[in-house]
Amino acid sequence: MTYKKTRLYLILGWLVCCLVLPVLPSLCQPQPAIEQRASNFIFLIDVSGSIVSKKTMVNSTFGAQITLFEALREALKRIVMDERLITTNSRISFITFGTTINDKAGWPESLKNSEVRKDLIEKISSSEELQADKHGDTYMAGALDKAYEKAELLSASSEPCATTFIIMLTDGWDEPPRGATLNVQSVARKIVNKQNEIRRRLGVNTWQVRVVGLQRLPERKAGTTTAAEVASLLGGEFLDIAKQSPGTVADRIAEAIRKTVSDLQGRVVLAPPDNGGIAAFGTIESGVESTASIRLNSRSCYAETLTGINDKSRSLTPGQVQQVRSSLSAAEKKGAIKTSGALNKYDLASIIPKGELNFRLKDGNVLLAPRREQVSKSGQVWQPVAVVAEVGIRCPPGNYLGALALNTTATADELLPFFISVPSRLVTDRQTIVCKIRKPGFFGAQSSNAEFKFQINAQISSEQQLKEQVTVDPSSAKSSKGNQVFQKTLINGGRPIVVDINTAKAEALPITVPLKIPAEQEPGMYQGVIKLEVAPTSKAIAPPDIHFTLDILPSPWEEVAPVAIPILAVFGVLLLLCVLIAVTMRR
Repeated sequence: MTYKKTRLYLILGWLVCCLVLPVLPSLCQPQPAIEQRASNFIFLIDVSGSIVSKKTMVNSTFGAQITLFEALREALKRIVMDERLITTNSRISFITFGTTINDKAGWPESLKNSEVRKDLIEKISSSEELQADKHGDTYMAGALDKAYEKAELLSASSEPCATTFIIMLTDGWDEPPRGATLNVQSVARKIVNKQNEIRRRLGVNTWQVRVVGLQRLPERKAGTTTAAEVASLLGGEFLDIAKQSPGTVADRIAEAIRKTVSDLQGRVVLAPPDNGGIAAFGTIESGVESTASIRLNSRSCYAETLTGINDKSRSLTPGQVQQVRSSLSAAEKKGAIKTSGALNKYDLASIIPKGELNFRLKDGNVLLAPRREQVSKSGQVWQPVAVVAEVGIRCPPGNYLGALALNTTATADELLPFFISVPSRLVTDRQTIVCKIRKPGFFGAQSSNAEFKFQINAQISSEQQLKEQVTVDPSSAKSSKGNQVFQKTLINGGRPIVVDINTAKAEALPITVPLKIPAEQEPGMYQGVIKLEVAPTSKAIAPPDIHFTLDILPSPWEEVAPVAIPILAVFGVLLLLCVLIAVTMRR
């Protein structure tokens, strides 16, 4: 290895040590775990004769033909292995139903570690622990009644907001055994009554019911209750895996169950379009931004947070665009909003240059109160939230519509329609003016002159030309230290500058603001604003204030004075002493 290569490696090693060693302790520190909300799962597994029928064989992951029961077994194993779905905080229970009801009380009820999870997977895989009855009935009422008892026990030992999912997996409809004492309708009423009690107490139903159909099932069947009807009776959802995305039956069963936890963290919903479910920004009047008030509701037992808002106008499908237009039209017809011109002539906000139309929450993150705190005797309670639209200087005038997405700690999949009008505007070529000048004077500071330069442009909407009188009014500036002032009287003599802009003659109007720097002005960096105003009757709006920075550098004399003056003073004293000594010696 040559000397040059050795030196290069040593330098690289030194750089790595300098960069990595300071942050190594923080990298090695344990990271805080993501909060996991409590949840309970009660799986009702159909083990009736039809589920092992050779007539309903399906493909396995490897292509072999298996029964629906084996596909169900495979799906359950995948669910148990999914640590994001069934977390260490989850509590689980398995109940099989056919002619009889069997509570798998010996199976693990929580998965605290990988060993327990592995043990549960082995039990699901075992044909002795989990088996179907070739001649069994489908006693749905018995399964639901046992699920009610189990849910009561789990809820009693869980935190109040813990969600309990009752998930029935079946390939048929209610076929109770001879002599059965329970029926689906009565058990369903008992569960619904309990759900209503929870809703009154917490403001949200924490007993969620899902019925998963393992094959294409009829919605109605004479003389019995179908799986879809069971879900309807319980106020839950029927998931038909035959209509799920492509994949094996086991894949679709697992995906259907994963879908059941979509509401685990609660849901944030928007008010109806005519009651605050639209961000009506109207016309930009301040030159840069406009505020809209929206109304939403958190259907969660937990305190959720609204963390931001995003523009989704560029990714809307044609169907979503039509939905946005329909919502705006419906709200306008009811007088809830007032638009500028016909909505069908509004452009989609996606045509605005990127970065020229931005949205934010006016007050930053917004705490959404738990649903139980929002329940009132009058019914739904909507929480107002202020949203701000900011328009860049290159945003073309016009009428626009689009949709926003809410970022929350809960589920918020609704799109928030918005509309905004950007009128003809005066814009500047810069938002901050910088002037840097050094005071002259070698043997003492002297006065000097400088100037601010910028230009005003007009962005026109429907007008062919624009004639406006613009007032340019600078203010005093303060130094960055805050103890010195650059007086307004030193900027154009303290007078505003009045100019006329006519787009028929020129697209841009250059502005020059003269400055006078007195000899006694303290060096430093001064900051202030220049206000631009138009007449109240103007068709255009003025741009926001222009910030300026005036950097006054010391004169050559002021730079050397702190050192030169003491030296000259000492020199003067010495010279005086010499003179005195000489006079004394002559005497």
